[in-house]
Amino acid sequence: LLMLDDVWTADVFFRIKEVLVDNGFGSRVIITTRIEEVASLAEDSCKIKIEPLGVDDSWHVFCKKAFPKVENHICPPELHQCGINIVEKCDGLPLA
Repeated sequence: LLMLDDVWTADVFFRIKEVLVDNGFGSRVIITTRIEEVASLAEDSCKIKIEPLGVDDSWHVFCKKAFPKVENHICPPELHQCGINIVEKCDGLPLA
């Protein structure tokens, strides 16, 4: 299993593909990308499109990860604006 996360150009896949061999052992390559040109390399039956999180879900995931020990994962008031800025910058991508 080979996983390429957040691939930005199709060229990366083509360079790696040159050394991959189909030896019948069931190997797989998984590519994650936000770039349509890269996603178009996969066969339609092998694509999974995931939409970015909405604002509320993004905030919930941020608070849960940023404040795991705080009851109900509430963002402290003094960090609220900073948290909002981070969530906006991530643009719905929880791992950004």
